Amino acid sequence: MQSYSFDYILDQFIGLGKYQLQTFANSCALSCNFGNLALLLSLLLKLYKQELDITMNKVILLAVVHRIGSALAGLFVMKFNNTLGRIKIIKYSLLVLAFAQLSASIAEKYLIILFVFLLQGFMHGICAQYSQLLTIEVIPRDHRGQMAALVNLFHGIGSGYPILLWYLFCDDYENGNHKAIHFCNALLTISIYYYLKKYGRDNPRYYLSLGRFSECFYEIDHILKENKCTYFDKLNNQQKDALILWYTENFSETRQRKSQISTLFTKNNIRITVYVISIQIIYYAATSIQQYLLPFIYHDKQKGFESLFFQQVGIIPAVFIQSFFIDSPTFGRAKSGMIISILLCITYLLIFYQQDTYISQQVLVRFLLEIQFTVMQIMINESFNSNLRALGLSFTYVVAKISQLLSPVIIFKLYETQIFLPFLFCGCLFLVNGILYATFPRERTKKALDLDLSESLSQSKRSESEY
Repeated sequence: MQSYSFDYILDQFIGLGKYQLQTFANSCALSCNFGNLALLLSLLLKLYKQELDITMNKVILLAVVHRIGSALAGLFVMKFNNTLGRIKIIKYSLLVLAFAQLSASIAEKYLIILFVFLLQGFMHGICAQYSQLLTIEVIPRDHRGQMAALVNLFHGIGSGYPILLWYLFCDDYENGNHKAIHFCNALLTISIYYYLKKYGRDNPRYYLSLGRFSECFYEIDHILKENKCTYFDKLNNQQKDALILWYTENFSETRQRKSQISTLFTKNNIRITVYVISIQIIYYAATSIQQYLLPFIYHDKQKGFESLFFQQVGIIPAVFIQSFFIDSPTFGRAKSGMIISILLCITYLLIFYQQDTYISQQVLVRFLLEIQFTVMQIMINESFNSNLRALGLSFTYVVAKISQLLSPVIIFKLYETQIFLPFLFCGCLFLVNGILYATFPRERTKKALDLDLSESLSQSKRSESEY
């Protein structure tokens, strides 16, 4: 009997329809919150330094605690992804974050703010792991990259929310009503929670990866019904058996040890694991300037909120430009990542040497970072098969976040030495990142998200010979 992979069913029978658009909307809601939390962190750091009259070391501690929260999110996903399910993890995290934000809106103690930053980092980590994954797993291969790129548009829209709040509640980067800001963020968090409570659900690929066939078939039938497939409305027994056979041929061996981290370091997976960790470490360390320092630099140079808003404009063209080439076999994911890394290296070095033009160059940096982030997220989500995807994503994310816990310390110490010195440091990091993308061992542009066992083995041998 012939076996069917989920990618085959997705491409041949399900296609693109109402279900995928709803899942895309769920990803967009998460991505919006992701962008909001990222910029909110940098603005709050500068505001709290003045409002709470805290030292720079305490500011750095807030940034480090935020990173610890992100790492804890990876550990939480690694532990509970297969039991709680993705949507439940997201919803529970949103509820806890909303409670923390409401607490911060009525309190001013540093310890409470520290706790809020920990939970904001936790939710930031949840969004980082799931915002694109929810869409990528249910989109046919021909549209996968484009839809993932469009999800990032809402990352940019979300980053506009803190800027709006600062216009409403702050006089400048150092003086404002941080309680009102936290309250308004709690409202956004609660809104996303209720939206996902109504429309969020785990997908068939997730259930298949766990060997939960009845739930997988139920979800496939639900998708067919939602998409109103006139010629094919339900899986028959033969097709179900074919999907189970494919699972048995490709996943059953690793199913017994899927929760073991050692699986990620087997002969077939070790290079992918090391590359994914390395790319994330460098990216998150190199983007520390955007995440922590910009409000400090803008304040030192007496630039207003319009500079921060102007910088975010780079997101809009990035989303539409990358949607044209992200699925192109000519560029693909790895080559795009290499080109953008080199351009970021050059731009950061120019900012360091031509400091008077840094505002206009920040628009270019934001434009390039948005493309780089999309490419990185898609590559990471496509790097592991479904039976290892949750473990691979969460483990590599945890290692990356733990490895650069000190990046806020390094960035702020460089900033105190010379304002633009962090740009030189990050430019060098992106040069290394370009080399990693140029030698990345697995390219999945317009290919099935799950490799068959034979394809995985052949690709592993090919990578070893190239290496």
